[in-house]
Amino acid sequence: MRKPFIKILIGILILGLILLGIIYIFKSKKQIEEAQEMPTAISEEDKNKPEGGETKEAGEETPNTASAYFAQAQASYQKKDFDSALEQIKKAANLGPTGEIYNLWANILRDKGDRESAIEKYQQAIKKDKKLIIAYLNLATLYQDEKNYDEALLVIDQGLTHNPNNQELENAKSLIEVLKIRSQE
Repeated sequence: MRKPFIKILIGILILGLILLGIIYIFKSKKQIEEAQEMPTAISEEDKNKPEGGETKEAGEETPNTASAYFAQAQASYQKKDFDSALEQIKKAANLGPTGEIYNLWANILRDKGDRESAIEKYQQAIKKDKKLIIAYLNLATLYQDEKNYDEALLVIDQGLTHNPNNQELENAKSLIEVLKIRSQE
């Protein structure tokens, strides 16, 4: 009787996490579109000069705001061009570090295989924005993947401290607790 219940609970939690991922993707696409529509406050002459000083072809634009670099980093990340995404996200962070910037930076590092640096960036994201639920979920998932369920639960509990009764965090906590129990059987 207990095993079917656990399987059903895990299935529901996995569906919830999948929905969260879909929502995050749609939000990311919307942010990219908004950033691409943002006017820039640079002169025509400056548009043709890249950071190195040499002249660019007409029509090419160099972003000059954190949100523009962030949008380019997101686009590169979605194309799995992690080196370009990393370059752009570092520029965004230098201009205006936010929780979302650090979260994307961590995602890039995680997908490049640098889990330790990703953990640091997720922690920076949380420090910058204690309401950024996706950063708690991403960090907890890293720990969960390592079967470090206690650390994952601590991260989720920290998220719930700053975001009480958040259903996404509650669902993640339930899933991690189930996985922890199953790993002890």
